[in-house]
Amino acid sequence: MTSGKHLHKLASPAIGESAPANTGKTASTLHVEAKAAQGAPPVAIGHEQIAELAYSYWVERGYTGGSADEDWIRAERTLLMR
Repeated sequence: MTSGKHLHKLASPAIGESAPANTGKTASTLHVEAKAAQGAPPVAIGHEQIAELAYSYWVERGYTGGSADEDWIRAERTLLMR
């Protein structure tokens, strides 16, 4: 299982701009902030919720194949969509 994996990428600064600070925010944190900025209520997603759902995907496959990272990302996206 992946824990604390950062899924966002930092863009290169334009000429004359300083590089953005690495805030250490995950994709789920950034998504919650973006939804809040759009007026949508923020959705809190915990590490345990993501881990449990990702694990269930592995169980559904009969404990074989797939990728823990892909399961984690799929679980995170599924929970963010709710």
